[in-house]
Amino acid sequence: MGNTRSVIQYDSLGNMLQRYDSIKEAQELYNCTHISTVCRGRRAQEKGYYWEYEYPREEDFLPPGTGKRFRQNRKRNRQIRR
Repeated sequence: MGNTRSVIQYDSLGNMLQRYDSIKEAQELYNCTHISTVCRGRRAQEKGYYWEYEYPREEDFLPPGTGKRFRQNRKRNRQIRR
């Protein structure tokens, strides 16, 4: 599977509970949608668990307001104001 990223699930005490081969697998099992948001540090937990990428990348931790979508919206808003 090309772009799948494995994630690790932790309980509230920081004990590792389970490793999943993909975020999609974990989301389907727990019926939730914000695991990747928790892994990137934008949200504290999902379904009472803490999650993190097994192999985090530097771009996972970009500060808010610096992503591609933010830059596109900022550019579009500037064009509208002019």
